[in-house]
Amino acid sequence: MTTPQAGFANPFPSTANASGQPVDPEVAVHTPAVTTATALFDAFLRGGQQGEVLAVIGGAGTGKTYLSGVLRGMADQAEPPVRSFYAQVSATSFHGVLGSFVRAVKRDESTVRAGVRHLFAQVVADALGDSDLGRNIGSQLRAGQLDPVTLVQRMRLDRSAYLETLTARLEQLTDHPGIATALTLLLRPGFDHAVWTWLAGGEPAGVLRDRRITAALDTDADALQAMGALISVVCAPGRKLLLTFDELERTFRGDLPLTEETTTALRRFLASAVNAGAFVVLSGFMSFLENVPDDVRDRIGPTIQTSPFQPEDIQQLVSTSRETVSHDAVAPPPFSPQVVEHLADLTAGVPRLIVDLSHRLVRATRPTTPTIDEATIETAAHAYVEERHGAYFAEEVERALTEQGCKVVPNDYVDESPDSHVDFWVSESDSGDGCAILVAENVISTADFNRQRDRILTVKRRRPTSEILVVVKGFLAQGAARVLTDLTGRRPLVAQPGRIGRDLGRTAKAILASLETRDPVERVSNQLVKLGRDQANMQSYVAQLALSMNEIRTTNERHLAEIIDRLAPPSPAVEPGAPAQLPPAVEAMLDDALHVLAELLGRVDTLFTDSLHVAPDRARDTRMALRSRLRQRNTSAAAGVVVLLQRLISAFGAELRLWYAQEIPKGQAGRDTRQLDALCQTYSVACEYLPLFQLDELRHVTARFAGDVDEIPTERSAEIRASELFGNLAGRVQAELTGPTAVRRR
Repeated sequence: MTTPQAGFANPFPSTANASGQPVDPEVAVHTPAVTTATALFDAFLRGGQQGEVLAVIGGAGTGKTYLSGVLRGMADQAEPPVRSFYAQVSATSFHGVLGSFVRAVKRDESTVRAGVRHLFAQVVADALGDSDLGRNIGSQLRAGQLDPVTLVQRMRLDRSAYLETLTARLEQLTDHPGIATALTLLLRPGFDHAVWTWLAGGEPAGVLRDRRITAALDTDADALQAMGALISVVCAPGRKLLLTFDELERTFRGDLPLTEETTTALRRFLASAVNAGAFVVLSGFMSFLENVPDDVRDRIGPTIQTSPFQPEDIQQLVSTSRETVSHDAVAPPPFSPQVVEHLADLTAGVPRLIVDLSHRLVRATRPTTPTIDEATIETAAHAYVEERHGAYFAEEVERALTEQGCKVVPNDYVDESPDSHVDFWVSESDSGDGCAILVAENVISTADFNRQRDRILTVKRRRPTSEILVVVKGFLAQGAARVLTDLTGRRPLVAQPGRIGRDLGRTAKAILASLETRDPVERVSNQLVKLGRDQANMQSYVAQLALSMNEIRTTNERHLAEIIDRLAPPSPAVEPGAPAQLPPAVEAMLDDALHVLAELLGRVDTLFTDSLHVAPDRARDTRMALRSRLRQRNTSAAAGVVVLLQRLISAFGAELRLWYAQEIPKGQAGRDTRQLDALCQTYSVACEYLPLFQLDELRHVTARFAGDVDEIPTERSAEIRASELFGNLAGRVQAELTGPTAVRRR
């Protein structure tokens, strides 16, 4: 528990349970899955030596690892304590699983050594016989009160004979001579490294080859035998054991069925673990259990399915965590219900992410705050991204993509606008087809979503044949995820620390592979579309150049008019409150915008007129065509946007004229621009919440012919996009009225 600068004791750990670490059952969230699992484990702790095999299945981030952590917490608090091992599977075979298992066991290798010593103690006690000395020493050996290795040395007993007997017993227990010999060597100094390396699947060292261990444990059957042997040895003194294998979907795969030999070895492994007194948890996606052979599934006991944390589970986690704060420290304020709902949405109910974000929420909260509210979430999410991904995110991504054989162009732009920035353009050749990777820090607020939506639409407009992948470094609201999926055709990839390079590399490779499988005719068509788009871009550039020359001419005229204006006598004052004519350039901006909107509504009028004014023999086809157009997505919403924009721009222009009438008498230097600033800011805020991109959809719906979908239909602003014409209208007006070239027009 850490105490941040804000003065609160932070009950949430800075590093959440990402590797099956024990979770205190007193403060654990008891979801239905956790409740069922803890009841089964509690019965195991109270029962005899018989073990159990439990299957835990669920989707990614549904709390499988969290459940394992709760069971490990119970094991730690049991009396006597129960040893627990957690192995995160990272291989597609049991030979690979062996390495994860041995590494987990080796962290507490004293338990294995203690098991071997216990078996050696039984051998020595049996050898001492029923004499008075033998019975006295034998009872102490069996009770673990005497160390058999030390006893044999001090009494100068025949150690070699006893070790041979121990090896024979271990061979009966493990059914593998090499494993029995290796475990016996753990009683002798200097063999540890060689033994553990070999048990983990490595080649036998020379000291092992000298003792007839000549081959590595290189088959799945060997690996399962070794794991079963270690479990039997650990449990030999009557000790109970908790063992978790996580992410088993990597091993049990539909495309890699188990061989008959491996299936038999797996069945024997589970049987030996249960008989030894181990509680085995097999955890993974639902597919893992579906791919388990039937005769192995018979050895598996209850199956528990996990689900993501719900808001009530998060509230319980917060409440119980706050209660753990000691009396001499200040507990953080409670989370508001809105924050709990927001946490559930941003984290998709993943316990690890909930704890991570909660830790940073507490850290970002001020001492005077009575509750933790939504305003703090963006600060906490930004801190999460900075701490989890750091400054090397881009380098890690570029390296991973390059290692996959991709051609990578970082910081690419598909046109001159800020929305056209592509973090990584990935392709396999210079053919033009590729994937635009757009990286976002967080997608939490409406502004975050709008920014990514505009980037996607810009890329789709400029490079229509390309694929798009959105990568989110931090948190992604579920509503935004659904819309971004609709826009790009694939769900955004949320970066996992330490895995983003691997995950993104594989995803990009799969996307590029799908491009290669496109129909050749389609690929040629895409190239023609690209050539047409390039030509249109060139024409746009020429038009923009012409507009720039026109702006230079207009600027020179303004400078000349300003000089003339300063030399001319002052004009008579305008009656306050009376509308005045704005400068011609500003009036033209407003007229352009209103003209575009009027023409869009004119297209709607034409659509309805053409549909109604038809001959009877064509009426049915016309009705079907009209219905098809009106049922298209966002048609009515786009028409509403046009009407709202008309009203907004008209009101904006009227208020500008009133302001200008009041400020004309004061001259350029004496004008008060605060009212103008407020007007322009209010317009911009109102315009920000209108989906301007839908205007383009309305033009497509109302088009009379296939080619009748050119840029915004106005001669005066043919090259100006909707975002510039409407979204940036206030900025352009303000620059015209207050900039260094602004002059008073009569």
